[in-house]
Parts: sequence; C-alpha cells; structure tokens
Amino acid sequence: MQLYDLGYKNITNVDYSQVLIENGKLEHPYMEWIADDITSLENLADDSYDVVLEKATIEAILVTEKSAWEPSDSALRSLESIFSSISRVLKPGGVFISISFTQPHFRIPALLREKSWSIEMFEFGETFHYYVYVCRKGGKTDGNLAERYSAIAKSWLRPLC
Repeated sequence: MQLYDLGYKNITNVDYSQVLIENGKLEHPYMEWIADDITSLENLADDSYDVVLEKATIEAILVTEKSAWEPSDSALRSLESIFSSISRVLKPGGVFISISFTQPHFRIPALLREKSWSIEMFEFGETFHYYVYVCRKGGKTDGNLAERYSAIAKSWLRPLC
C-alpha cells in the first residue's frame, strides 16, 4: 500500500497462498493479484516487469536449512530456480530488489549463481542490520564485491551435479 500511495499504481502482487490472493483482491481490487510459485513464476510473462520486490520470501524457503555455511543441493536448486524465474520476468535493465536480514557473505554468493544480473548491496540499521540487495538484469557485478563475498562462504557457489 505504501508504494501505491507513493504513486506506483501499476502493482502486481504475487504469492503462493491462494487465500492471500483472494483476500488481496477483495481489499485492494485496483491492484493485480496472482497466485504463483516464486520458483517458477509460470503465470508471469517473460520480460514483463520493471521491478520485482522480494522481502523475506527466500528466507522462508531456506528456513529448514541446517547450516548457513553449507547449503544443501536442494536449497541451491531452489535458489537457482527462483533467480532464473525472476530474471526471466524482468525486462532488460529491470531490477530485482531483495530485502533481507541475511548477511551479505551468504546472500551475495547465492545471488552470484544468476549470471544475468549485476549485484549491489546496501546496509541499514545501527545495532540490528538489514540489507537491500539490488540486482539489475543485464548489468555486471563489481569484481571487488564478487571477489570479497565469494571467498567467505564458498559453498553457496559450488556447482551442482
């Protein structure tokens, strides 16, 4: 609603929960509401969005991981599916914004699995930090950023069989 109130009127809300989608349609019928799975986004057209905004969905998907340092193959496959789907629906030059409490030494290597975008990271907060990761489709990640964070949690970048 805050984005809508700021003047962004062309908003599509996507969630896995059909109940949430139906309630959203009733509460805010002037917005588009689509039930879909973030790992596929099969109900969204290719190259159709300027911005995709995600807040803690990735954390919810990874909640059962036993170690932040050693993600399972299943987790990495899910992330690859998520990032590939998001990249597919973004227009060229489009932006994926991920708002997260996940530390950059875990999230940036995960985001580096998708080769079609650049990555920037912004940190907010004084004692309790949160991060905004901005990925631009078609951009190139700063080599220093990629090198710095790839060296810390290398398992996030390991190839899958």
